Amino acid sequence: IHSENIHLINLHLDYIHSISQAKQIKEKCKQFLGSSSSISIIGGDLNATKDIYDQFQWIEYNNIFNESIKDKIIPTYYPDSSQKNSNSSIDHIFYDPKQVTLIDCGKAWGVQNRSAEETLKTFGSDHIYIWAKFSFI
Repeated sequence: IHSENIHLINLHLDYIHSISQAKQIKEKCKQFLGSSSSISIIGGDLNATKDIYDQFQWIEYNNIFNESIKDKIIPTYYPDSSQKNSNSSIDHIFYDPKQVTLIDCGKAWGVQNRSAEETLKTFGSDHIYIWAKFSFI
């Protein structure tokens, strides 16, 4: 059986310091993995919309939702209506296209907006789940 090694990182970045945390995580991974390996897939609650994660300096990674027009604008986070935040897409999966090929991806549902109450009842979280299917190169 042919096998591959992948390095998968699941993150939950702080919403105030997500840019500096993302840069630190990338540097720590380089230290741990060395120059012979790199991260294959990075995912999770990055607390960052596109204008923020573009500053992470992860230029070697693709975001699955930048490639999927049908899911690109569907929010993944549904805060309580008393908060200033609006429904936003802050959960992401990034991948190294030199290591894996994106086959398919999606989010929990195809509806633009939900209330925090609906999301909590359905998923037990104020975030919906996101997923991706990859194949090794």
